[in-house]
Order: sequence, then C-alpha cells, then structure tokens
Amino acid sequence: MSKTWVVAALYRFAPIEDPRALRAPLLELCQAHGLVGVLLLAPEGVNGTVAGTASGVEALLQRLRQLPGFAELEAKWSESDVPPYYRMRIRIKPEIVTMGKGDLDPRRSAGVYVEPEAWNALLDDPKVVLVDTRNDYEVRAGTFEGAIDPALPNFRGFPAWAAEHLEPYKQTDKKIAMFCTGGIRCEKASAWLREAGFREVYHLRGGILRYMERVAESESKWRGECFVFDDRVTVTHALERGSYALCYGCKAPVAPQEMASADFEAGVTCARCASSVAPEVRASRRERMRQLQLASERGTLHLGATMPTSPAPAPRPRASAVLYSFRRCPYAIRARMALAVAGQNPEIREIDLRNKPAPMLAASARGTVPVLVFEDGRALEESLDIMDWALRQHDPEAWLSTREDPELQQLLRDNDGPFKRALDRYKYPERYEGASRTGARAAAGEHLVRIEQRLQRAVFLGGTRLGFYDAALFPFVRQFAGVEPEWFASAPFPHVRAWRDQMLMAPAFARVMGKLRPWKPGDEALGFLDTLDLEGREN
Repeated sequence: MSKTWVVAALYRFAPIEDPRALRAPLLELCQAHGLVGVLLLAPEGVNGTVAGTASGVEALLQRLRQLPGFAELEAKWSESDVPPYYRMRIRIKPEIVTMGKGDLDPRRSAGVYVEPEAWNALLDDPKVVLVDTRNDYEVRAGTFEGAIDPALPNFRGFPAWAAEHLEPYKQTDKKIAMFCTGGIRCEKASAWLREAGFREVYHLRGGILRYMERVAESESKWRGECFVFDDRVTVTHALERGSYALCYGCKAPVAPQEMASADFEAGVTCARCASSVAPEVRASRRERMRQLQLASERGTLHLGATMPTSPAPAPRPRASAVLYSFRRCPYAIRARMALAVAGQNPEIREIDLRNKPAPMLAASARGTVPVLVFEDGRALEESLDIMDWALRQHDPEAWLSTREDPELQQLLRDNDGPFKRALDRYKYPERYEGASRTGARAAAGEHLVRIEQRLQRAVFLGGTRLGFYDAALFPFVRQFAGVEPEWFASAPFPHVRAWRDQMLMAPAFARVMGKLRPWKPGDEALGFLDTLDLEGREN
C-alpha cells in the first residue's frame, strides 16, 4: 500500500474506575478515524499501540488525556508504509502489563526516571547494573551493550528472577537501571524493586523507542534492532521497518542471516523449531501461506477479512436477548462463532454447569447450553437454531450459502449423532458401561474419514472460505484431537489436521474463546461482542 501509517505506542499508569464502560466509546472513536491496533484497559491504566493518520491518532490521544490522571499521557511515534495491524481491538485486562502484582502502584513507588538524553551517561557509571526487562524473544533482536538478559518467556517471571539474581546488590552501592520497549515494563519493575527494598533504581523514560527517537545513532549504545508487537516485527534505530521476520511456528524473530538456514521456511519453521514440527503441520502451514499470498493478491486478508483502508462499522447495540453459554462446550462454541460473525450482541451469561442459574432453568427445562432467550420469553435451545437465527439477521461472510448442501447436511447429522456418541465414550470411557477408548476412537474415526475425503477437494468444508459447516463441526473435532494429541498427530487424517490448524487460527474461533466469570443474579449485563478479544499475547 502507498499510504503511510503513523504509529503511536502509548501507556500510562492511572486509575480507571470502570474500564469496561470506557471500551465502547473508545472503540467507536477509533473506528470513526480508521485506526487499527491494540489498546489494553485495566484498573491500573492504559497500554497499547495504534496506527492511522496523524489526526486520527491525535484524536484518540486527546480523548484519553481527558480522563482523570491522563493529562500527561505521551506517545512514542514512528511510521510504516504498510498497516502494522489489520483491525482495532480494545481488551479489558486485570493489568496493562502482566506481572501478577495487581496491588502494585508505579505512581507511588516507581524508580527514578532517566531521560533518553541522560541514559548514556548513566550507563557509563561503573556502579550501574543494567537489566533488560523484556521477554527473551525480544532480546534476541537487539539490546543495550552490557545489559543482563534474564531470559524470561514473559514478564510475570520478573519478580522471582529479581529476587534470586538482584538480591545480592540490595545492600551494596550498586545502582539498578532497567529498560524495555516503551517504558511500561521497566517502570513497573522499578516499582517492584523499590517496594522490595532496593535503594537506587532507575529506568529509561519512554523506553527504547523514545531513546531511538532522541539519541543519534552515532552516539547510541543500542546494538541491533528493536522488537515491536506488530507486523513490522522489528524497527531500526531510525524507527523504520527492520530486517527481521517472525517465525510462524515458534513466534521468535528471525534474523536475516538465519533466513539462509535450510531449516527456515517463511511462515512454516525456523532453525529453532524445525526439528519439532511434524510433516503434516508443515503442510498445514504451507497451505496457510498460500492462502495469505492469494489474499494479498486480491487485496484482502486471510480467511476473508478486509484490508484496513477505511473505518470499520461501529458495533451493533446489544440485542434484547440473553445467551447462556459455557466456554468449552462445543455446541456453545459454534453458536458463539455464528453470533460473532453475524455481529449479534445478546447479553452473555457464562454458567457453572454444577450450579445452573434459576433464570436459565426457567427459560429452558432441558438445562443445557447454549440457550438464547428473547425478551418475550421465547428460547432457542439448539445451537444450530441459534446459528441459523444469527446468520439470518446478518450474514456478511455468506456462511448460509452452503447451508443446503446435502452432503454437508449429512456430515452434520452424523457429527451430532454417531460421532458425538463415540466422542463422549472416547473422552470419558469410565462413564459408559462396556466402553473402551480404542473402540470409541475407531468408531469416531469412521466419521473423520469422510471429513478427510471432503477436505481433499478444498481447504474448507464448503470450498475456499470458512463457512457454516466448518464452524458447526470444528469444535467437536477439536475436542476429539485433544484427547490423545500424539495419536491424532500421526493419524491418517492430514487434511483434517490442516483444517483443524486453520480453524484454530481463524478469528471466528479465536475471538469467542475469552474467559468469563460465571454469571450470578445481580451482575451487570455484559454484551457478547464486548467479550471478544479478551485473550492475547502479552506486550
């Protein structure tokens, strides 16, 4: 694309009384200005990266600065010639950077802020112990010379690491200096060290990105490139797109020299993970890359999503209905997938199967999920009925276009009949008299053979795009594959495995798997669409 995207990385620790109430108006503003990116909202503040036009990003910053305690919110700026994200997501989190210390308040106890212009002088002090607080895969792309790498897979492990490795410095004249990408992790880490009794603790204000922005490369102590949590993968000291790729297999950044390895295959493996990737997984990833290439050529994203060239439509208002659901139930999963694709927004109530709520039982004597209860008392008690109802309201991805396919209709009947019975006995043989795991597995395998044959014709059950029957059958196949993963990985169903991998990556599935607390009477109503994208990679 020829459009230049302005990218702003931002965060601020300040109390937000009701993050969930803030989500909808912020999302509407972002969509109105055509912004893409990720924002995390939590009781302790806001964190994220957004991209769009300069005026659009500034409109968001001005709105955030109107919140109590956010007047001094700053951003680290860069540019990209390609969209670094493909949609706008706003997530509600317990913490804006996860340390597992929810009662920690960096506003009260953070260490000494060091401006980028003064950072080099601090590092020249022989009493300074320099610590990189980022994740291990980030450090591989670059770091400050002389920095200690804690080799942590995520930030949650920092307190334990610091307690073991930095404790000897507590009673000395050593100074602890820390840094991270945008300033947020090192600020929180400095607060933890201060409360743990460390005396002199410093951290780089604005992080590596602000340092690169303000310090000339000729004077820089930074070595390498800086990992960023978007499609650029890394940026150079000039804050331009870097030279690294991202390994789709292990999610590690791959340096240019590593791409020359025979084990590197874009979107498939790198030298770190190649030995652990089964042939059928490689085949699945190659097919995904082929689909991505085809999507790029036609100007869309994989699985039919739209390139972010214009603002996305605003979320629909919450419908006058209540969906009773259970996160892991395959029937509930397929219903939620259809509701999400259709943009339907009933109130959602996650239930505890051991303590089903009285309003649900009053609306549906069957007491099974999912149940969609309308304002007039009508109830849809079958997941397929919920799917059909949702898609008749709005079917933007044409899921219903294959609904009348006789072969797929029979596959679905067999899925919900013989396959589901075999699946239950395969997963819980102890619950059924005379059942054996191997016998149930063989019975279920007969159904998978037919799915395998159908998938030999195309990537998805209905053709080249994910549709109704993929959503209807996949949750059950996913459950089957999880009973004995090693057996499934070598079973004679390569096309089913490739399809399963595609579905696991599909937004239609991933977005509906956020964790919710079980609902109880008196809880505030929660719109289903507001629960999407609750899960994601730590940044």
